[in-house]
Amino acid sequence: MHGSCKGRALGSVTAAGVLAASLAAVPTVASAAPGVSAASPSRAAGAQARVTDFGFSASAYGSRLRGGDVIPADSGRTAWAYLGCTRLAGKEKTNRLLGISPGRSGGTEVETAGSRTKVWTTKKNGVVASRARSSVARVSIENGVGSLELTGLVTNTRTWHDQDGFHQRRTAGFLTATAEVGGISVDIPANPSRGQTVEVPGVADIKFFAGRGRANGGQASATMDAVRITLFDSGRLTVARAHSRIDSGLVAGVLGGRGIAVEGNLLGGTVKTGRIANQPVGCRGTKGDLERNALTAVQLQRGLSLRGLVGSARADQLSSRRAYVKTRGKVARLNVGGDDLVVRGVVGAANVRKRGAKLVRNARGTTIASISA
Repeated sequence: MHGSCKGRALGSVTAAGVLAASLAAVPTVASAAPGVSAASPSRAAGAQARVTDFGFSASAYGSRLRGGDVIPADSGRTAWAYLGCTRLAGKEKTNRLLGISPGRSGGTEVETAGSRTKVWTTKKNGVVASRARSSVARVSIENGVGSLELTGLVTNTRTWHDQDGFHQRRTAGFLTATAEVGGISVDIPANPSRGQTVEVPGVADIKFFAGRGRANGGQASATMDAVRITLFDSGRLTVARAHSRIDSGLVAGVLGGRGIAVEGNLLGGTVKTGRIANQPVGCRGTKGDLERNALTAVQLQRGLSLRGLVGSARADQLSSRRAYVKTRGKVARLNVGGDDLVVRGVVGAANVRKRGAKLVRNARGTTIASISA
């Protein structure tokens, strides 16, 4: 089951998906952090790509900082690799951020370096699997009280189906961890247990190897973070996340798509952005529930600022002949150059409905409330 909807306005912006996608057509800027980010195309070459009876999905990112003054790349996710729902074994995507990604939460400086991610699907000897991996060379945190540094963080997830049913596995680790407060070292265990929390007074609380996994008669899923760090000033940093999932029971086919608040480039390509407030649709949909990814405000380069960014999606498989996906991207307000240009109430919508063997596509719900200059 396939389809797409596309839109373009105020620069170069595009929304597209496997089944449906939407985008609020307001271009912004990518992270101003030094470094180079590069994503590989999906690979499913010739004989290696095999159709299965299962739906695969996977994602991984290097780091994500919330609750502070952060310049976003892919909704705050660095080196984000995402594999939307597919029935193909033999697909692969990778991403990397070669340089440094700085951020700030209150008075705390946050820096990650050397993020690499990979998501892929396999089939071998009757075993089908969805897999994800994330690694971060270094993360450092510093404020006026003390500092924290971790190196060599890595996570892996694997979800698979064999003759015995569905299974999941999660692993995580790191090489070194050092911390100090007021010039005095703080002990951090070399081999913390899964879910163990360590406090660096006045700097952060570190939760190691946090995640969840489940497997039942219809699916298996696994998520793992190398560390989740709660900063002293209430910001939250997640480092080296991997997630994978495998599903059966795709009665209407494979669903997919995404709602995105912003993606594109502006001013002749001098201002660019990845996907901000990105809400993807899973293989089986959302069971009719509305799922959202929202950011309150984003302050960007070249005098660009945005408020009220939301990507959302709703999808369901009702029967073998009936299914739907509705996705939305919204930006409440865009300011360029202060108040030189103000755009309000931008909504990009894409809707795809399956009725028997027919797909009905439209962009109903796409609006712009006002533009003033």
